[in-house]
Amino acid sequence: MYRLNPVFINGVKSRMRGLRAPVLMVIYLAIILVLISAIYTMSNASGNYYGVSRPFPERSTMLTSLYPFLAFISFGVIALMAPAMGAGAIASEREKQTLDLLISSRLNAIDIIMGKVFSILVFICFLLFISSPFFAVLYTLGRISILDIVKLFFVLVITSYGCVSVAVFFSSLMKKTAIAAILTYVFLVLMMLVTLIVGAIMLARYEMRMNYNYDLTYIPFLWKINPVFSVLELLSAVSDSANRRDMYYGMGYYYSMSDMNGLQISFLPYYTIFMTCMSAFFNIFSAILIKPVQKFKIT
Repeated sequence: MYRLNPVFINGVKSRMRGLRAPVLMVIYLAIILVLISAIYTMSNASGNYYGVSRPFPERSTMLTSLYPFLAFISFGVIALMAPAMGAGAIASEREKQTLDLLISSRLNAIDIIMGKVFSILVFICFLLFISSPFFAVLYTLGRISILDIVKLFFVLVITSYGCVSVAVFFSSLMKKTAIAAILTYVFLVLMMLVTLIVGAIMLARYEMRMNYNYDLTYIPFLWKINPVFSVLELLSAVSDSANRRDMYYGMGYYYSMSDMNGLQISFLPYYTIFMTCMSAFFNIFSAILIKPVQKFKIT
């Protein structure tokens, strides 16, 4: 009979036990609601006609700006919460002196690591789920489709998996939770900056070889694995042609993130493969670092 990972079950129960999880969810939803109300108030004030406020049509600019706003709020929550939650996965066990008991159990190292990782992912996915009614409003008004929401949530889950895996790796490497969290944030920021800067250099060298005959279909590979560019690609794919959100690429040109010269460019396959491989790499090395007790069979 198949049994769930006990580390995963214990992690989910301990994280949802008490008032911290409900309070965190309430704060998360309150922040989104307050910021959306502020956007609506400012947009409504700018739409006054001789002191008379008029209701917005369904396809107004305000509603168009809510989708990228909600997407980046969700992305920011993952970027801030996932490393902080994963940094204490193994380091906290060392601080409480319970790691020796954990690795002496019948579980192997990879079960311990994956149980810690997926217990954190469940909580992050639950945060994304409780924010889905805000996206449902835009879907009801015809701004986005179900497929757009599924793609966005998929990118956010893949991103959270990568962030948590990196945090668990540094948690296995370091003895203190604070140090592991700092190293995780530094690594993730450097990864985004390096892929952005080196990608810009690759684009500049490519344009020089082409004698500045700009090829709008060329996108550096490092930009395709950058999480910010992947989210922007999804946002651009759902924007109207008249309001397409182009992105400034640092070289003085503007490139559309999709439908370039009739070619649909998607970062999602590249980003998914990269984040999955990177997460698996860090999970394997995390299991090696905790050095579980070898089990012998007596025949």
